[in-house]
Amino acid sequence: DINQGRGLQVTQNIKDSHVTLTPVHPDSPQESSSVSSFVTSMLNPISDAGVESIFTTASSMTPSTIATITTTRDAPIPPTTIPSIILKNLPTFNSSFRFDERLRSLETTFSEYRQTNLFVDVVSAIPGIVHQYMTQQMTEAVREGQVKSQVKEQVSRILPRIKESVNATLEAEVLTRSSHSSRTSYAIAADLSKMELKKILIEKIEVNKSI
Repeated sequence: DINQGRGLQVTQNIKDSHVTLTPVHPDSPQESSSVSSFVTSMLNPISDAGVESIFTTASSMTPSTIATITTTRDAPIPPTTIPSIILKNLPTFNSSFRFDERLRSLETTFSEYRQTNLFVDVVSAIPGIVHQYMTQQMTEAVREGQVKSQVKEQVSRILPRIKESVNATLEAEVLTRSSHSSRTSYAIAADLSKMELKKILIEKIEVNKSI
């Protein structure tokens, strides 16, 4: 009875351990005997005459009836799912480090820095612009002065020639007019003398008719 109870206990332990028995064909009876002894030592480390007799009987069986023990793996445990509410309530990178706020502050500071630098650049460029304008104006004034002096010099050279030419032209006109007037008076005198001669001739002709 004790041996039978122990045999039932071994059977129960095998079922709880998910042990399956599959028939194999070993190469030699010596290997089946070693496998049986190994299984015996693993299942029941305490020596028992009843159990040993059972495995001894199994070792004397034919190769077709010898079985090996293979353990089946347990089903994988599914990963635990975290509720979406907990995920929403978890702190994010932005909320933890105030990334957006720091970024806006940095952009504002950079914009002010650029505006300040632009104002400084414009103010610093004003003297250069004024100097360039004054230099341009001075250059134009110098050029204008040079042009005026050159014009005066040319006028001073040309004016006497102009005066000479005008005087010569006036003298020629006076001479022309005087010669024309002398010619006119001479023609008038000639005409008068002709008229007087005609009148004298007419009077003489009339006197001769009356005689």
